[in-house]
Amino acid sequence: MPGLQAPNEGLRGSQLPQFTIRGLNVSPNGDSSTTPGGEAPLVSVYSDNTPLEANLRMTDIARVEILRGPQSTLYGSGAVGGTVRLIHNQPDPTQTEFQITVDGSRTQHASRPSGSVDTIFNIPLSDMVALRGSAGWLGQSGYTDALSLAALDRSQQPILADPNSPLTSGLTYRRQNGVDNATVWYARLAALYELGEAGQLNLTYQHQETYAGDYPYQTPGLRYEQTRAFKEPLNDKTDLASLDISIDAGFATVSSTTSFTNQHDHGTSDLTGLIEELNPILYGGYPRVTSPIFTHDGIRTWTEELRLTSKDNGPLEWVAGAWYSYQFAENGSAETIPGYAAWTALPGTGLPTGCTVYDSAVPL
Repeated sequence: MPGLQAPNEGLRGSQLPQFTIRGLNVSPNGDSSTTPGGEAPLVSVYSDNTPLEANLRMTDIARVEILRGPQSTLYGSGAVGGTVRLIHNQPDPTQTEFQITVDGSRTQHASRPSGSVDTIFNIPLSDMVALRGSAGWLGQSGYTDALSLAALDRSQQPILADPNSPLTSGLTYRRQNGVDNATVWYARLAALYELGEAGQLNLTYQHQETYAGDYPYQTPGLRYEQTRAFKEPLNDKTDLASLDISIDAGFATVSSTTSFTNQHDHGTSDLTGLIEELNPILYGGYPRVTSPIFTHDGIRTWTEELRLTSKDNGPLEWVAGAWYSYQFAENGSAETIPGYAAWTALPGTGLPTGCTVYDSAVPL
């Protein structure tokens, strides 16, 4: 499709679907890669008729539709550049189906193989009702090695390189291979109720849990290796529920989609480089300076979309649509400097004027 880009940023890269149409990006402007919410994206992404607010693993796909150019009449406010629709196979009341797919692969420099298991089933309950579901697991082996992770003890205090010199001793470092490993569990269930020629109802629920150990980041000048002081893992949980109703109203087809998305993630980022620059000014030359920051982001979105589509085959065909969305986002972070409180208590260090140090351990 000319003008469409779909980069693969990895499971740690972005928690939002990543599509670009004619240079316009799906990510909200000014938003971070790990924080959903904020401004409306410039390219909307839909799972069937439901706006997609999370980067979900999609299987059992019938087709993909790309609509370039503004689509706000049909697909909400975030469709300036266009809309990407991922259309699933619908429940079928006429047949029973079961499918399982197992994949395996090996990535160069990875310590172990990667693989996935996907299952799909379709179960008719009557001539008018059917269930269709899919579930699966994805495991990606990491290929990026961390050369210099800060070694901390069980109380999250740094292990000294020279225990006999706590005032001036530097850090102890450790190596860990394959830090950018990732795992995904997901399940999706759809229920269809046919109303004959009057229309149909479709209820869908999808749950996904993602763990990403780190970014596939490498330090410039190195190959498959990085030198950050801390890993940057992310745990993400997403729930998506939607109700699609299509009714034949005679003069038009009335379509309503009500959806709810609930997404929460916990992550770690490494701010050691920034704190090292500020150390002589703010932290008195602390010799073991590192700084992990622990984040929590959550977003809940309720969306209602209503469309009326004309049925006449005359010279005039029309479409009318109304779109409403309510979004609640919460973001929190805690930044720490492991061992700094204990170091400031040593003779010869002291505190900067007006500074109070609180000694609290935050689990990694």
